[in-house]
Amino acid sequence: MDKNTFGYAYAMFLKKNGFDPDMRADVKYVSHEELRYVMLRYRQSHDYYHVITDLPPTVPGELALKYAELFQTGLPVCALSATVGSLKLGEEERRIWYDAYLPWAVKVGKEGKKWMNIYWEEEFDQDLEGLRKRIGVDIAPKV
Repeated sequence: MDKNTFGYAYAMFLKKNGFDPDMRADVKYVSHEELRYVMLRYRQSHDYYHVITDLPPTVPGELALKYAELFQTGLPVCALSATVGSLKLGEEERRIWYDAYLPWAVKVGKEGKKWMNIYWEEEFDQDLEGLRKRIGVDIAPKV
């Protein structure tokens, strides 16, 4: 796989962070089969979102991603995660996050193609920058 592709970037993200995409927990507390699948797919797609946005799996990075996901999906779990997670930020982290990440998350979450509608596995051979442009995602600010 070429180094400029989404698939290569995803593989490198998993390797760098020691993540295994098959280790996502099963969805609990959702009895409807189709809704359970939607939630599972949402969980499975999370690391793709990190790659497409260039957000690190840090507390500020996760918060930015959760807010983008909130504006993308409207899922209450995103709002809950972002609210509770923000309590872990120190004063300086909170200021940086509020000034840089939050405006970005609102913009990228409201604009562009809906991420839940993308079959990410079919995008692995696509140029990463071209994919970002096609779906309307600007990478997150570097802080």
